[in-house]
Amino acid sequence: MRAAGDKVKVRLIDRTGHVELIAPETEAWAAAAQEIEAALGIRRR
Repeated sequence: MRAAGDKVKVRLIDRTGHVELIAPETEAWAAAAQEIEAALGIRRR
């Protein structure tokens, strides 16, 4: 992605598998939502 000129950011969350990314009660879900909102320019109050 970097080679194509895109910005790249990696955010690691300990003890997280792929299922946690779609489970709303997890830290991984919250982190993913924050990153998506930031990329879209959405600000929460």
